[in-house]
Amino acid sequence: MRGILLLFLLIFASCSEDETIDRLSLLSLAKQTDSSFSVVLAEKIGAGPTCSGDSPSLAYGAGCKKVFRVKVKELEFAVIEFESTELAIKEAKRLRQYCFKNWVFDEVRTEPPLEQFMKDAFGLETHL
Repeated sequence: MRGILLLFLLIFASCSEDETIDRLSLLSLAKQTDSSFSVVLAEKIGAGPTCSGDSPSLAYGAGCKKVFRVKVKELEFAVIEFESTELAIKEAKRLRQYCFKNWVFDEVRTEPPLEQFMKDAFGLETHL
């Protein structure tokens, strides 16, 4: 009986676990792939990108926690952190962009060097 209960708990825990990655780990993975990878700082405090936009089509979806800009080889794009992988995938599909765990990479599609970076750094394809 104890073995069955333990097996049930292991199965239940593995099915409900949402794999996320923190910001520093994500940045470290990207930097290991391309040393030109860097975070773009806003010109002044509070002036950086946000989850909300001027119109609903410019806003990032539910569960958006933080947005920041990065660049690889002088090409900039947005990196958006979500509360869960499920919400990130949903937003990546809406935007037709890339996602890795609980992160979405916006403004990457149609830029071949950035698309290649996503494949090299994270093994990703778009969520179309």
